[in-house]
Amino acid sequence: MAYEDHLTSDFPIITNGLKPSDASSRAARRRPTVRQLKAGSKFEAWDETKGPIEQTRNYQNDILERAKTQNIIAVMDTGTGKTLPAAMLIKYMLAKEEEARKTGAKKRVALFLVPTVPLVWQQKDYLKHQLQDDVAPICGKLLNDKMVDWQKIVKDYGAVCATPQVIVEAMNHAYITMDQICLIIFDEAHHAIGEDPYAILMREHYWKTSKSMRPRIMGLTASPVASDDKAMVAIDNLETILDCTAITIILTAEDRLRFAARAKPEKKFYPMAPNDEQEPKILKVLEENVNKITAIDLKKARLDGTLMWNQLGSWACARSILAAMDRLQDKADRAILDGWAHEEESPAELDRQRALLRMKLAECRPQEEPLESEISTKVRTLCDILEGYREDASFSGIVFVQRRDTAERLRDVLANYAKTKSFLRVAALMGNRAGSPEGMETTMRMTEQNTILRDFRQGHLNLLVATKVAEEGLDIPECKLVIRFDMGKENMVLLNFIQCRGRARAQDARFIVMIEEDNWEEQHHLQKLREQEKQVRTEMSKHKGRIRTAVSLGQLSNADDEVLKLAPHTYVVDSTGARISLTSAVALLNHFCTILEVDEYTQARPEYACLIVGSLGVDERYAASVTLPSVLPVDMRYRTGKPMKSKQLAYRSAALEAVKMLHERHYLDNHLRPTFERTYCHMTSGDLEDEERRRLQTDLLSLRSKKKGATWPITLPENLLKCWRPTESDIIEAHLNIIDFAPAGQNFATSVLGLISVSQLPTSPLEFSLWPQLIEAKVRVQSSSQKLSLSLKQYQLARSYNHLVLSPMLQAKLFPNDNDYSLLVVPLKIAPGTVVDLEKTHASTLIDWENAEYCQSFEPSQHRQRIIYTDEVSQHILVDAAHWDRKYFAIERLDDKNPFDPVPFTDTNFKCAADWYKRKKAIRQDQPVIKARLVTRKFNMVASHSIAEVESVDAKRDGDVFLIPQYCQPYPIKQNVLKAAVMLPSILYYIEVTCRAAELRQKLELPVTMPKLIEALAAPSAVMQNNYQRLETLGDAFLKAALTLHLYALYPDRHEGVMTMMSHKLQSNYELYQRGKAWGLPGYIISCKLARSEWRPMIANPGWEKEIIIDDDGNTEFENPTDKPKAPSAVTLTHRLSTKQIADTVEAILGACLDDSGVQGAAQALHNMFSVYFRVDWAEYAIALEDLPKPQGEMRADKKVFVAKVEELTGYKFKNPWLLAEALTHPSSPDLSVQSYQRLEYLGDAILGMLAVRHFFYKYPNLPPGRLTDLKDAAVNNAFLACISANLGLHYYIDRFSAAMDQDIADYCTELYEEAQRHEASASAREELLERSKQYIEAKRERNQLQRQLEAEMQYWINLETPKALSDVFEAILGAVFVDNNFDHDSVWNFLRRNWLPWVDKYVQPHVVGRHPYRELALYLKKELKCDAWRMPAKHNPDGHLYVANLIIHKEIVMACSGTSRKSARRLLAETVLERLEEEPTFLQGGCDCAPEDVKDDFDETGILEKDIATMCSVGC
Repeated sequence: MAYEDHLTSDFPIITNGLKPSDASSRAARRRPTVRQLKAGSKFEAWDETKGPIEQTRNYQNDILERAKTQNIIAVMDTGTGKTLPAAMLIKYMLAKEEEARKTGAKKRVALFLVPTVPLVWQQKDYLKHQLQDDVAPICGKLLNDKMVDWQKIVKDYGAVCATPQVIVEAMNHAYITMDQICLIIFDEAHHAIGEDPYAILMREHYWKTSKSMRPRIMGLTASPVASDDKAMVAIDNLETILDCTAITIILTAEDRLRFAARAKPEKKFYPMAPNDEQEPKILKVLEENVNKITAIDLKKARLDGTLMWNQLGSWACARSILAAMDRLQDKADRAILDGWAHEEESPAELDRQRALLRMKLAECRPQEEPLESEISTKVRTLCDILEGYREDASFSGIVFVQRRDTAERLRDVLANYAKTKSFLRVAALMGNRAGSPEGMETTMRMTEQNTILRDFRQGHLNLLVATKVAEEGLDIPECKLVIRFDMGKENMVLLNFIQCRGRARAQDARFIVMIEEDNWEEQHHLQKLREQEKQVRTEMSKHKGRIRTAVSLGQLSNADDEVLKLAPHTYVVDSTGARISLTSAVALLNHFCTILEVDEYTQARPEYACLIVGSLGVDERYAASVTLPSVLPVDMRYRTGKPMKSKQLAYRSAALEAVKMLHERHYLDNHLRPTFERTYCHMTSGDLEDEERRRLQTDLLSLRSKKKGATWPITLPENLLKCWRPTESDIIEAHLNIIDFAPAGQNFATSVLGLISVSQLPTSPLEFSLWPQLIEAKVRVQSSSQKLSLSLKQYQLARSYNHLVLSPMLQAKLFPNDNDYSLLVVPLKIAPGTVVDLEKTHASTLIDWENAEYCQSFEPSQHRQRIIYTDEVSQHILVDAAHWDRKYFAIERLDDKNPFDPVPFTDTNFKCAADWYKRKKAIRQDQPVIKARLVTRKFNMVASHSIAEVESVDAKRDGDVFLIPQYCQPYPIKQNVLKAAVMLPSILYYIEVTCRAAELRQKLELPVTMPKLIEALAAPSAVMQNNYQRLETLGDAFLKAALTLHLYALYPDRHEGVMTMMSHKLQSNYELYQRGKAWGLPGYIISCKLARSEWRPMIANPGWEKEIIIDDDGNTEFENPTDKPKAPSAVTLTHRLSTKQIADTVEAILGACLDDSGVQGAAQALHNMFSVYFRVDWAEYAIALEDLPKPQGEMRADKKVFVAKVEELTGYKFKNPWLLAEALTHPSSPDLSVQSYQRLEYLGDAILGMLAVRHFFYKYPNLPPGRLTDLKDAAVNNAFLACISANLGLHYYIDRFSAAMDQDIADYCTELYEEAQRHEASASAREELLERSKQYIEAKRERNQLQRQLEAEMQYWINLETPKALSDVFEAILGAVFVDNNFDHDSVWNFLRRNWLPWVDKYVQPHVVGRHPYRELALYLKKELKCDAWRMPAKHNPDGHLYVANLIIHKEIVMACSGTSRKSARRLLAETVLERLEEEPTFLQGGCDCAPEDVKDDFDETGILEKDIATMCSVGC
């Protein structure tokens, strides 16, 4: 066919972004003529991956034009450039899609599917250059299977290069749909048969999409026939599956020589191995020990060694056996570590046997260089072939073998054999899939594979020994020699033959097939392959230019009908379109079972059984059943499939029925993914946008959230905002509040002061304590309900007196005289200690207006001589003009001292009174001095702390000073008033926070007293006497118990793992923050401390003094717009709160309600704050369980015995014995009539935690919250509960079916008994440790060592390997008691008082229990290392039934440890890190670059609560 006969494409070619070459370079690259090509002129076959091309070949344009209008399979020889037309078609389709989107069509992408992972990256890079756009590579774990990620791919990319299985799974879960795809390219399309993902994608998704929405299809292959099928049948089958027409090309002679050169197959015969060849010694040694050593399986190693001997020789046999032994040794070591090695022999005996075998094999180790006698005749023949290329510097070749171990051993032979190692640079190229289950297969990482291919392309390697991975797809340059080492029907089919030969594309390339002499079967097979290839090419030539004939359009409709017939065996979720079929159900069910959290004694996999149903013979059918893991509810564990024609289909049908059930019971979401991360509670999570939600979750799930936060407005109490507005008769209505306080230990009398306010205070009487000078003073504020009428004059007197009383303690710039303050101080006519009944006494008779008027009209100059120079001075306050008008208490006048005489200043820098003043020359000598003391500098008296450095510029100035009368003036307020008034800022501050808390209590209808609510709202930064930290610990335990009960009762079909995830979600800091934010809680939190520089009394709404105009509509207008009242405020209108502070405050409020009103009060608060679905009376939850199916039939006889024995041991008689039977049933039990104990254990764990925290909360009222958490952890951890359980003898009555568990429990009980005996024998040493612990030890390391030593001595069970089932069964019994008494927690506490509390009182005490290692490490990282970018996630490892915890600092894993639970793994990791730090203090230094100023120094030492620890595994771990 002439070039002019080909169609040309109007589609521009992309040339990797290079500039077009000039005319001279084009002339230089002018194509050679056919005569030149045939004459053997210099040329080499074109490799399209070597670089850009300037124009398409004519036949490529032809392929492209056909693909634009119809679905095709392009059958093109290797080297002819199949990928370029596909890339051009992608660009064409994307351009069409771009035009369609302008008219409103939705975004669609193009898919380029490849069969292997390496091809994803290779084709992605190629497409990126051709499309001049980025292409999304998707394979394996590169993309989360979340819908949002897939939609982002569709949004951001035009083309996707992926493996087909990823796309199939995404479509199964409806993360992406077929109508979002405009084009699918199937690379190596011949794979689309049977159960290949190519075929599944077409069968289950393409054909089930309406014709108008189906994407364009293009297949690429070198041969549509993969096996020995008839060519026409195979082609038509492939066309039917892919809905395509297969076409090929007819090349001109020039094109065929240039682009499709095919080397003619050559036969190379090698002699048979001699029959008398002696078996290698190493193989004999191995055979002798196959049946002797049972710890490792030597049978496969023997078979592989025998194969290597027959194919490659004795040297390769020895290398193969030694390599297999290394892998088997690693596998055996892992088996022992995982606890599933053979139990017949001891580990020591197994180690001895393995060591002996390895020693014997080592004696047979071959030399580094094989001798000619040690290699097979087949390898010698191969070496003879390669010898012909010794002098060829540009030689490159591939030897294809069938097995991976053959590739490795043949590489070893060629690289070490004397005749070949001098000129061959050889490597083995294998696939990158995982090894076989036996662990014997070798594998290669993709990075290794890429390195080998790069070295081969660059000439660093000249020979590859490759498996079939090198046959197709990979970018391998043309080779001069390709050898097929393995021949035979089982080793090479037509596809292998065609693709192997396609690698021989260099000039004068050879393709050699090695055949054994006189092996007519191999020769016949080669002849058959060549005939099949000729037949395929003949049939394909007939496809040129025709529409598919094997399947007509009518038959296409029948194909659609065939698809519809499969509908009963496909499950589709209507809301999302997610679908699962017989093909994918088994994999999905296996995945679901794998992620269930079970212990090491329980198998988390589905178990299948099959039986024949119906008549035998032709119409026989198979029905299969599947049993799911025992962690699921009883009624969900067994499902039966529909009768099918084969066992395999029956198994799939059973799996499909199980998947349907899991979705119906909400174990799978509407995308058919496990729902373990979702929450099932009748609550909304707020209306945050996704970005804000993700940001907050990231913050709250890390310790950095302690310093991150936002600015929130402070809620100002309404009753303090009401303005002083007069009535028409110029009367102001107010309420009188009497302040009665008596500082304990003071020997002076103070006056009783009053406060007037517009509204009555919400709490009366309001009683609280203050700490002036570290001495507690009881304060009582009594508010009158009677209204007090004030004249305007009296109001002005009150304002003036208020300013005179408070100004000595406040900064002048923050306390101007022209503000209308909410609370005004007034003098009273009440003697100290007098009890006044405000309900019977009119308030107007109690205010001393004469005193107020006297103070207002007081002129210092008129009274100066009378006061300062008489003994009366000791009753007055003096104002020192030389020291910024500071106020001083005058103590006594010293007439015998003048300003220059020595006097005893507290500050020794001053020797005489004159030294205290700067202007000594102006001081008169003829005057006495006055001993005085500054009005107290302590401003914040709401907590018993010493005078802070920020509150006193110089603490020495608070001592005795000596004033000179020359500079002093008397102050109108006397000492007895001001000594009481120094507490007024703290009193006013406390009244403000009380009013704020009262509004919140009314808003949420909280059953809590005011002092306890104020404590719950007080953040540590507020520096109050009590803050929320202890209450937060109590509230956290209650919240966990309440949520656990709620989920347990409302979701009876949820297993423990799902409910744990649900409760963690509900109890997460994010959800608590959302609750607090929804109720406006940030505005009520008390976070700002009472400080002189930041606080002033609250201002009421001003403006009544201005002239107010009321318009005709009743609206208020101001005469001057600038006179509009300002917003009422204190100095600070906002405060900055971390998101965790808000979450902690929510829990603290629950803790306050629990403390004041018991469990029912806390439940009421939860009901009001969270959701009305939470029951106030926990007994109501029992109603939800009444309708549940009850166990059928009689209880097993042995279980009846178990129940009776446990009731006798624990001292509790169950009303419903089935609950105890469930509590004793381990998940490994085969009993399907009773559910395993996991749900009850989940419930019992929560109620135990709440009762334990409550016990320690009341027993140790002064213990900090961190220590409360330490005690609680020590009293509820697995080791402690297992010890109690074993001492009670509960382990005898656990219904289980696990020999390993029996052995572990027996070993534990033995070790526990021995440790208990040692504990009793070491009583004297323990007493010595207790005495040492009471003494202060300065060295931190020594102190920590003593603490750990004492803890290990007292808690002798702590270092034993504990079977978790022992602690689980104790918690499950607690849960059963809880349910048996309609969720009455007091019944559980009574049970604990008998069986748990005696152990706690004896062994769990503050001086015995050390700080939790996790918290110790957290404090070190915060305080010592100043690091804020660390976390410790723990992840479940289903293979080993363990949890692995990692310490991650700045995204680098520093250390890892494993344990049987998340808690134990984290504890062990923290202990290990701390021990390492003691030995190497600089261990963690150098890996942190946190700026010290970014890490808060005031890190609180509260306990790291369980919810905080549990949530630290999300973020990327």
